[in-house]
Amino acid sequence: MEAIKNLVHVAVRPSKSFEWVRENPNWWTPLILLVITLVVFTAISAPLAMELGQKEMLKRSADMSPGELAQAKQIMGSPIFIVMAMISAVIALAFAVLIQSSLLHLGASAFGGRASFAVGVATVVYAQVPIILQQIIQSIYMSASGNIIKPGLSTILPGSKASPALTALLGRIDIFSIWSIILLIIGFSITYKISKGKAATIAIGYWSIATIFAVTLAAIGGAFTPPA
Repeated sequence: MEAIKNLVHVAVRPSKSFEWVRENPNWWTPLILLVITLVVFTAISAPLAMELGQKEMLKRSADMSPGELAQAKQIMGSPIFIVMAMISAVIALAFAVLIQSSLLHLGASAFGGRASFAVGVATVVYAQVPIILQQIIQSIYMSASGNIIKPGLSTILPGSKASPALTALLGRIDIFSIWSIILLIIGFSITYKISKGKAATIAIGYWSIATIFAVTLAAIGGAFTPPA
């Protein structure tokens, strides 16, 4: 029950909340909530993404045989596609939390911080409260409007003509992500007892590395994708 209360307090009293996390590294509660909101978000967004994919596929149908076109439609229209999307999203989330927790734990420890890895995981997942709120808000919007939401600032780009690398970069910039980074800085400075400057270095450093990786993958993928 205290863990649930702390989830609410993270948004309004983060310092006090992370002091509690240091003594009570319960990371299961926020992680379960994060998984639930992610599954709901994916269940709503996947069918909308399928519709967009089918429209894009029809644009390229001239380069596909009737058999390939029918097979692609069957795969994209199958409920299994949505289930696989949800499973993939949960697996990706698990890896992301593990990698982020490991790297930030090592970074904070290198700066003289002292805390268990469980405390690091708890700090990371409690800092995802803004992402939980984002997924809830976006799920409600997509359900009401029937429109898929582009991530972050990528919404300002002109559709399919935009550079994949630029789309990936802008997609990682939004108010919820910034809020989450701020919580990471506050959280690690308290749970590992390091300065906010050192906590900012590891939090922003991790975000920068992850962004470079995402942009690089998008650029490589775009290089092998034929123009529409």
